[in-house]
Amino acid sequence: LCGGKIPDSLELKNGFFLEPTVLTDVAMNMSIFKEEVFGPVACISKFSTLDDAVELANATDFALAACIWTKDQTCAENLGKKLNAGTIWINTYGMFYNEVPYGGFKQSGFGKELGREGFLEYSRLKSLVIDKTQDAKPLVNYWYGF
Repeated sequence: LCGGKIPDSLELKNGFFLEPTVLTDVAMNMSIFKEEVFGPVACISKFSTLDDAVELANATDFALAACIWTKDQTCAENLGKKLNAGTIWINTYGMFYNEVPYGGFKQSGFGKELGREGFLEYSRLKSLVIDKTQDAKPLVNYWYGF
């Protein structure tokens, strides 16, 4: 529909740069539909019902984030619960908060960044169990009732 060109700027000549691009009539069998695109690209696909929209959005191996744009807050929240993505933005995009975990589902990575969950991703938990009773017995004996 628009964009899709490499910028004319000399500074951007040798990189992987693309003008902001809008693609319309994107079908499920197209690579651009099935892959994660980290760039200024919006892919537009038609749907008949909200359930069809959810099916389209979830029909990919990647699920980093999704955004919903609507005036109907209740509809947006219901859709957000059905979308299979690590982050759902409603009427915004790219907002990050240090206290809110961020990370994808499916092939969009594993684990989380930010928030308590992100901190724990960089932690290695260990248990140190010491029995200081006089009649110490191996834990396995307690487990099996001997």
